[in-house]
Amino acid sequence: MRNILEPSQTKFYKEHTANITAVRFAKSGKLACSGDEKGFVHVWSTNTLKSLKVLKILSGSVRDICWTGDNKRIAIVGDGKSTKAKCVNVDTGSGLGDMLFHSKNVLCVDFSSEKPWKLITGSEDQAIGLYKGPPFKKGVKIS
Repeated sequence: MRNILEPSQTKFYKEHTANITAVRFAKSGKLACSGDEKGFVHVWSTNTLKSLKVLKILSGSVRDICWTGDNKRIAIVGDGKSTKAKCVNVDTGSGLGDMLFHSKNVLCVDFSSEKPWKLITGSEDQAIGLYKGPPFKKGVKIS
Protein backbone atom coordinates (compact mmCIF):
# COMPACT_ATOMS: atom_id res chain seq x y z
CA MET A 1 0.00 0.00 0.00
CA ARG A 2 1.27 3.44 -0.86
CA ASN A 3 0.30 6.76 0.71
CA ILE A 4 -0.83 8.94 -2.20
CA LEU A 5 0.23 12.14 -0.43
CA GLU A 6 3.60 10.65 0.61
CA PRO A 7 4.59 8.06 -2.05
CA SER A 8 7.73 7.16 -0.12
CA GLN A 9 5.51 5.74 2.66
CA THR A 10 4.87 2.20 1.45
CA LYS A 11 3.65 -0.89 3.34
CA PHE A 12 3.71 -4.50 2.16
CA TYR A 13 1.54 -7.46 3.08
CA LYS A 14 3.93 -10.43 2.98
CA GLU A 15 2.04 -13.50 4.22
CA HIS A 16 1.28 -15.22 0.87
CA THR A 17 3.55 -18.10 -0.13
CA ALA A 18 2.53 -17.96 -3.83
CA ASN A 19 2.19 -15.14 -6.36
CA ILE A 20 -0.73 -12.82 -5.62
CA THR A 21 -3.26 -12.68 -8.47
CA ALA A 22 -6.09 -10.54 -7.02
CA VAL A 23 -6.64 -8.04 -4.21
CA ARG A 24 -9.59 -5.91 -3.07
CA PHE A 25 -10.17 -3.50 -0.22
CA ALA A 26 -13.38 -3.67 1.82
CA LYS A 27 -15.57 -0.59 1.55
CA SER A 28 -14.52 0.45 5.08
CA GLY A 29 -10.85 0.48 4.05
CA LYS A 30 -9.94 -1.36 7.26
CA LEU A 31 -9.80 -4.82 5.66
CA ALA A 32 -8.39 -6.24 2.46
CA CYS A 33 -8.61 -9.61 0.80
CA SER A 34 -5.98 -11.07 -1.51
CA GLY A 35 -5.88 -14.30 -3.47
CA ASP A 36 -2.99 -16.22 -4.96
CA GLU A 37 -2.19 -18.64 -7.77
CA LYS A 38 -2.65 -21.66 -5.47
CA GLY A 39 -6.25 -20.75 -4.56
CA PHE A 40 -5.59 -19.36 -1.08
CA VAL A 41 -7.42 -16.24 0.10
CA HIS A 42 -6.10 -14.03 2.90
CA VAL A 43 -8.33 -11.56 4.74
CA TRP A 44 -6.10 -9.03 6.48
CA SER A 45 -6.07 -5.77 8.40
CA THR A 46 -4.86 -2.73 6.45
CA ASN A 47 -3.69 -1.18 9.75
CA THR A 48 -1.53 -4.04 11.05
CA LEU A 49 -0.91 -5.93 7.77
CA LYS A 50 -1.64 -9.17 9.64
CA SER A 51 -3.85 -12.05 8.48
CA LEU A 52 -7.21 -12.42 10.14
CA LYS A 53 -8.17 -15.49 8.07
CA VAL A 54 -6.48 -17.71 5.52
CA LEU A 55 -8.82 -19.89 3.47
CA LYS A 56 -8.23 -22.45 0.73
CA ILE A 57 -11.05 -21.64 -1.70
CA LEU A 58 -10.07 -22.81 -5.20
CA SER A 59 -7.83 -25.53 -6.61
CA GLY A 60 -6.32 -23.02 -9.06
CA SER A 61 -5.58 -19.33 -9.31
CA VAL A 62 -7.86 -16.66 -7.81
CA ARG A 63 -8.88 -14.23 -10.59
CA ASP A 64 -11.17 -11.74 -8.82
CA ILE A 65 -12.58 -10.88 -5.38
CA CYS A 66 -15.41 -8.64 -4.25
CA TRP A 67 -16.90 -7.55 -0.91
CA THR A 68 -20.45 -6.85 0.17
CA GLY A 69 -21.09 -3.26 1.24
CA ASP A 70 -21.28 -4.30 4.91
CA ASN A 71 -17.77 -5.89 4.80
CA LYS A 72 -19.15 -9.24 6.01
CA ARG A 73 -18.96 -11.43 2.88
CA ILE A 74 -16.54 -11.96 0.03
CA ALA A 75 -16.98 -13.67 -3.30
CA ILE A 76 -13.96 -15.33 -4.89
CA VAL A 77 -13.70 -16.55 -8.48
CA GLY A 78 -11.02 -18.12 -10.62
CA ASP A 79 -9.64 -21.41 -11.82
CA GLY A 80 -10.76 -24.71 -10.38
CA LYS A 81 -11.71 -28.30 -11.11
CA SER A 82 -15.17 -28.28 -9.52
CA THR A 83 -15.46 -24.97 -7.64
CA LYS A 84 -14.76 -21.89 -9.76
CA ALA A 85 -16.76 -19.35 -7.72
CA LYS A 86 -17.61 -19.24 -4.03
CA CYS A 87 -19.00 -16.81 -1.47
CA VAL A 88 -17.87 -16.96 2.18
CA ASN A 89 -18.60 -15.23 5.47
CA VAL A 90 -15.52 -13.19 6.44
CA ASP A 91 -15.93 -13.69 10.22
CA THR A 92 -16.43 -17.47 10.22
CA GLY A 93 -14.99 -18.57 6.87
CA SER A 94 -18.13 -20.63 6.29
CA GLY A 95 -19.38 -21.04 2.74
CA LEU A 96 -22.43 -19.11 1.57
CA GLY A 97 -22.73 -20.89 -1.73
CA ASP A 98 -20.85 -22.28 -4.71
CA MET A 99 -21.88 -20.80 -8.03
CA LEU A 100 -21.81 -23.87 -10.28
CA PHE A 101 -23.13 -22.67 -13.64
CA HIS A 102 -19.84 -22.03 -15.39
CA SER A 103 -18.11 -24.78 -17.36
CA LYS A 104 -14.82 -22.86 -17.65
CA ASN A 105 -12.77 -20.66 -15.34
CA VAL A 106 -14.50 -17.59 -13.92
CA LEU A 107 -12.77 -14.27 -14.60
CA CYS A 108 -14.75 -11.61 -12.76
CA VAL A 109 -17.30 -11.07 -9.99
CA ASP A 110 -19.15 -8.18 -8.39
CA PHE A 111 -21.81 -7.61 -5.72
CA SER A 112 -24.74 -5.22 -5.84
CA SER A 113 -24.06 -2.14 -3.71
CA GLU A 114 -26.77 -2.85 -1.10
CA LYS A 115 -29.18 -5.49 0.20
CA PRO A 116 -30.68 -7.72 -1.04
CA TRP A 117 -27.26 -8.98 -2.16
CA LYS A 118 -26.93 -9.98 -5.76
CA LEU A 119 -23.85 -11.34 -7.52
CA ILE A 120 -22.77 -11.35 -11.13
CA THR A 121 -19.99 -13.51 -12.59
CA GLY A 122 -18.33 -13.64 -15.99
CA SER A 123 -16.47 -16.63 -17.37
CA GLU A 124 -14.28 -17.98 -20.15
CA ASP A 125 -17.34 -19.98 -21.27
CA GLN A 126 -18.75 -16.64 -22.53
CA ALA A 127 -21.63 -16.78 -20.05
CA ILE A 128 -22.77 -14.50 -17.24
CA GLY A 129 -24.15 -15.88 -13.97
CA LEU A 130 -26.68 -13.90 -11.88
CA TYR A 131 -27.32 -14.91 -8.26
CA LYS A 132 -29.34 -13.74 -5.24
CA GLY A 133 -28.56 -14.66 -1.68
CA PRO A 134 -27.13 -15.71 0.58
CA PRO A 135 -27.00 -18.57 -0.05
CA PHE A 136 -25.71 -18.01 -3.56
CA LYS A 137 -26.49 -21.41 -5.08
CA LYS A 138 -29.41 -20.91 -7.40
CA GLY A 139 -28.99 -18.47 -10.19
CA VAL A 140 -29.55 -17.71 -13.83
CA LYS A 141 -27.04 -18.36 -16.57
CA ILE A 142 -27.06 -15.99 -19.52
CA SER A 143 -25.18 -17.20 -22.58
